[in-house]
Amino acid sequence: MINNIEEILLELSYRVETGIVDLMQESQVNILIDILKENGVKDAEIFAQKARVYFSYLNEASILEKGKNPAKDKKPQTGATFKANSLAKDAQSKGVMHLGKGYYGKSKGVPATYKKDDSGTRLVKIKPGEGPQYKGTQPIQQKGKVAQPTAGSKKATPAGKPEAPKPNIKPSGFISGAEKRIAANKAKEKFAKGGKQRVISGKDKTLQKVDSVNTKEFNRKHAMSDAQFYAKNKKSQIGPPPPLFKFPMEILKNAKIPKRHLTELERMINSKLDNDTKKWSHFSDIEGGAGKIPAQAGELMTLISTTLDDKNAAIFFNSLMKHEEMQVQKNPKLAKEGSRIVQKSWILAAANNRKAIRNRLGKEYPGAIIEAGAWDTESEVSALGLKDYKKNKGFSSDAYFKIKTKDGQKILDEVSLKKSLDVNFLNSGAGMFKTWDPNLPDNINQNVYSEKERKGLATFGKKNLQKLVNISQKNKEVNALVKSKGISVKEAVALLASGKGSRDVNNIVYSAIDALAQKGDAGANKYVAGVQKMHKQFISDSVDALKTNKKLRQGLVNSIREEFPLKAVCEGEESMAIGKYSLDRSIIKEIFGTSNFDEIKENLTAITNAQPPYLAYKAKTSKLTIPIASIGIREDGVGYGGNIKFEMKLDKRFAKVLTLANEKVYGK
Repeated sequence: MINNIEEILLELSYRVETGIVDLMQESQVNILIDILKENGVKDAEIFAQKARVYFSYLNEASILEKGKNPAKDKKPQTGATFKANSLAKDAQSKGVMHLGKGYYGKSKGVPATYKKDDSGTRLVKIKPGEGPQYKGTQPIQQKGKVAQPTAGSKKATPAGKPEAPKPNIKPSGFISGAEKRIAANKAKEKFAKGGKQRVISGKDKTLQKVDSVNTKEFNRKHAMSDAQFYAKNKKSQIGPPPPLFKFPMEILKNAKIPKRHLTELERMINSKLDNDTKKWSHFSDIEGGAGKIPAQAGELMTLISTTLDDKNAAIFFNSLMKHEEMQVQKNPKLAKEGSRIVQKSWILAAANNRKAIRNRLGKEYPGAIIEAGAWDTESEVSALGLKDYKKNKGFSSDAYFKIKTKDGQKILDEVSLKKSLDVNFLNSGAGMFKTWDPNLPDNINQNVYSEKERKGLATFGKKNLQKLVNISQKNKEVNALVKSKGISVKEAVALLASGKGSRDVNNIVYSAIDALAQKGDAGANKYVAGVQKMHKQFISDSVDALKTNKKLRQGLVNSIREEFPLKAVCEGEESMAIGKYSLDRSIIKEIFGTSNFDEIKENLTAITNAQPPYLAYKAKTSKLTIPIASIGIREDGVGYGGNIKFEMKLDKRFAKVLTLANEKVYGK
């Protein structure tokens, strides 16, 4: 129990990037709320808003003391505000989705607001009937705006320094741990060469003082010259016509990235997509990022353009789009996007990713500049000033930016890049279930399912061998399959009976059974119906298990982390650029009402009574349900494949909620 807020503010200053407490910033108010909740404070939101009002008064008092006119120079916040969560109403009005009686539960209001007294220098509580109308404890919103308390009288402000009010902001239940915090703060106040130590999720994100764009790494050249590259690239080269692409001088001069990436991107733009060019090593002898080559080109375009100002970014993208159009005009056979590495869809994706990153940075670090950008390789990120890359890098970051804030701090900003809202979180198999839970029950064990399928094919095949041989000779599809695989139905049945089945062997026998069923054979019809029933039952049991089996649920959450790093985003280690939308801590809080990953994780559940089933956030304290990812479980080749595909994609309803949240936080 404490009698002042000094220790609360000490903790807050420790958590904010600059170390300077400014409760006029919404982000700091949110952090304050988190601190209070962590320490068991009841009504943390109300306390935080009272603290904000108090600080707005102190800010105004400081202006008055300097002889400035706050009415003209600055309009301080004088009323207790609250963050009404109208995103649900926005979503409902736009026909996004229906999730019971509400999307985001009830907005938490502030039961008391303040106004200036008659002297104009002190804040006093608004008495009942004086302030805005209330519904319960919440100010009524009109036309999407939060109701504000009425201003005080227009009497002149007396000269002299106003005496600060003493609002009741003594939270009960706050455990200070003063000595522990002070010791921790002292330890983290050590100055590295780049500034105050910055630790997130136990990782040291402190940047050492280094002039990144002038390092050897940023100016390292390929061993393979352009002349050598284009000599070996002849069969994969596009053009002339048009003439080979070269970046405008403005881009070469202003891009704050390793200069070799411009050369690599030029080489990609001038190349078709084939077996040679699908490898990164074809373009560079220096390590690069991971993934398919068009995606690598997309990441490079995002990286380069984000370090450019708006004017040069426009030049960058216009030059790419113009050249891409010329390539298609001059080479009609290359009109299909998959025939080229640098495609229109990836250029647009890069422009969208840049927008998402820049929108977020502009709000998170007003007045900051991007000093340098790096791809996800140890040598490049180290050149930004990060120590021990393997230990301290982001979980799934694709691009890194060194930000210089308005107050001179150097911040490492890490971003996971996604081309669009069509995000595929997971493309795996149900065989993963066994990894997640070694004591997996047979009904959702892919190995048991596959063996049961093989035995069923072998048993039916032996009993009905001659029927299957006859239908394979008469049915065109089965006959063509037999010839293409070089295995007769008789041979396939024998292999199954000996326990040597394979996908091709299973396919031949099942195709013959299915053809026999289509001819009206009762036994074959019964078998096919049984296969369909077994398939549906496995899917149903798997979805139910994801809801009830804690090991499976944890394995599922861990498996999608790389594509959807919720934990890293919640902790502020990374952000995501998903098309033109940002998924960051502010957006997470806007959508879920919290940025506490443990709370979000505990509320993740599989909704099984839906088609398709989906992974959702379902709050226990309200009727809030937010679909996150659709779950797809199916056999890859029903009746013969033996391999159960397990897929997860960004739910279209979540995509719309993400869109609305971005519009609310960052504007359209």
